Amino acid sequence: MEKKLMIIAEVLFVLIAITYYTIKELIPEYKTKFGSSDKIVNPTKYKNMVEISLDNGIDFALLIDENKKVFHIFFFTEESYCLYNKNIENTTIKESSNQIIKELIENDYLKATSNIKVTRYTDAYYEYFINKWKESLKKYSINTEVIEETNTLDNKSQELKINPLSTSSIIVNMDYYSKEIIRMAKSHKGDSIILELDNKTAKTLSNNVYKKIEEYVYKNKIKNLEKNNTELLITIIPADEKAKYYPTNNSWYYVKDGKVYAYIEFTQNKNIYGYCYTGSIDYRSEGECPQ
Repeated sequence: MEKKLMIIAEVLFVLIAITYYTIKELIPEYKTKFGSSDKIVNPTKYKNMVEISLDNGIDFALLIDENKKVFHIFFFTEESYCLYNKNIENTTIKESSNQIIKELIENDYLKATSNIKVTRYTDAYYEYFINKWKESLKKYSINTEVIEETNTLDNKSQELKINPLSTSSIIVNMDYYSKEIIRMAKSHKGDSIILELDNKTAKTLSNNVYKKIEEYVYKNKIKNLEKNNTELLITIIPADEKAKYYPTNNSWYYVKDGKVYAYIEFTQNKNIYGYCYTGSIDYRSEGECPQ
């Protein structure tokens, strides 16, 4: 009996040690790699989207959840990069409004004479949002009139050339569109260091894309999807955490009986790295899929 108790005590000690290490070491390290704007959107949280645009190119949108919190940001123009990874996400509407207006003023995008347009996509919590937004403007002595408009996700998706199949797919594809905007903004600012690709790195990137497609298929309970579908465009799925690598236009996938079949390709310096998946990440082969 004493021996069993000792074994149980040792197991508990190991579990506690692992938990402690995870909290103290791994999670902080993870947070340093992923900024507040780098996470993939969770469309199930969506209750409303409020788009804010200025007359100088600023155009972004805040996604609001049922707790009246801003849980995600979409960037529609490179000028909006000044709000990237500023810990605006997962804050209250009041806190996010204050932070956004402060950043825009400090980056010389928002002035007392700026034209501000606020567009609602549903009515959920909108009155609460616009009141807090105007309070924040007044706090920073911005007394210009706010133009209020309404729009729909379907209309916005068509504007961005995203096929409007469902609310969930629109939100996911808008997120990939947004991350492509950020990737371009980084490259133009010299903040994007592209490493040389080799077979090992390309396989990892390819697996990352495949896993994201699998996750999307599973969450949306998709059983079958045609090869040239536009519900989730493979070319706008970031293959790495910094959103620097994307599959080429030769890449494709389809879903049959809930399984993902895909060809995922990357190119660099005329080198081509392509991988074929036949229903599982375990069934991957190098090169194009057999016809």
